[in-house]
Amino acid sequence: MNLFLVLALVLIQTVVGFAGPQPTHTHSYPASAGLAGQPVGGPEEGPQKEEKWNNDKDFKESDETQQTFEMAFGATVEIHSINGSVAIEPSVGNQAEVRIIRRARFREDLNFHKIKVENSNNTLKVYGEHTEGKSKEVRQQIFVKIPRQMNLTVRAINGRVGVGELEGPVKISAVNGKVELANITDTFETSSVNGNVVATVRNLDAQGIKISGINGKVEIRLADGLNANLNVNGINGNVRTDAPNITVEGKVSPSMFRARLGNGGASITISGVNGLVVFGSALPAK
Repeated sequence: MNLFLVLALVLIQTVVGFAGPQPTHTHSYPASAGLAGQPVGGPEEGPQKEEKWNNDKDFKESDETQQTFEMAFGATVEIHSINGSVAIEPSVGNQAEVRIIRRARFREDLNFHKIKVENSNNTLKVYGEHTEGKSKEVRQQIFVKIPRQMNLTVRAINGRVGVGELEGPVKISAVNGKVELANITDTFETSSVNGNVVATVRNLDAQGIKISGINGKVEIRLADGLNANLNVNGINGNVRTDAPNITVEGKVSPSMFRARLGNGGASITISGVNGLVVFGSALPAK
């Protein structure tokens, strides 16, 4: 299926998910059933499914490339239009590394849907070409290592997105798969995700966190000593607070949940979720 058709369906599924009745939010309880009696949550996902997708025996032809660059701290990294998973980890020093694996049923199919890598003007871009060979399915995996302090944007991904222990602002949108962030210390925005979102928050920029349009569970793991305002609205699911030091403010209703973490501070705002929202505790930093 064409990648952009898949992503369009993601948006439709997310909107349709809000048409049903909304259960009442409480402070702590197990996940409830969602629309039409189906469990609330995202699509089938996890390491086993991803491994099966990447190692499909029908996709026996493959190629692999790897490039390295030097990048200044605080530079911009953009990754988009990928038919497969994206994994981003911190590098050592100011070196960036891009590793690309592509798989297809037939060798000639690898002439299509190539990945472009551009590094100029303090910006690294990694993106898929989808201008021809629409009937040729090429599966892609992207592995990127970048300096810790970067401005990261990821969008239009048909697969899982994993971001390691990085620092700096992060924007992720239009993802058909799970989104997982190991370390938020700055601004974080994500929207239009057909899958679960899991994020560990250790520090917040004044702009805080904005999460919207999620067809799946949202789990926010909060570090000890973090101060924030928690705002949840317009969800088809429940809110569960498993972390200590959370004070619920005002009346909890099906359309609104407000709370203060510690002394309060920058906002963590979550809206438009077809699934459970959990505020839990983060493991101690390594």
